Amino acid sequence: MPIDEKQANEILASIEMTGGISSPKTIVTNPIVLGSHNNLGQILNLSSGLPKIRKDKVDKFNLILSQPLGIRSIPRHDIRCCLCQEIIYFPCWYYRIDYAVNQFHYFVCFDSASSQLVNASCYRRR
Repeated sequence: MPIDEKQANEILASIEMTGGISSPKTIVTNPIVLGSHNNLGQILNLSSGLPKIRKDKVDKFNLILSQPLGIRSIPRHDIRCCLCQEIIYFPCWYYRIDYAVNQFHYFVCFDSASSQLVNASCYRRR
């Protein structure tokens, strides 16, 4: 059964409204968000006394020696510690959170005094 022009237009309109494969609405991009003072609540506990990395996040940080492949498009001087805003020099601590809409990348300065676990010793209040 052939499709007439009216049905074809309805199908195309339906695809456009729902975000079909040819629609620009369906281009899947997960914007990269670098951790900063604006979104520290996901990794930092500021509730009492000195700031501390949340206990459920400490083990999720990895010590890295170079910039991760997933964010090679970001210039190195734009990658800053989320706690003190200093430019990151490697090695550093790294944690990534993937959501359906975007990705959060947290970098924390490496502290040689505490080389086994990430800590918030470089935190600066704004």
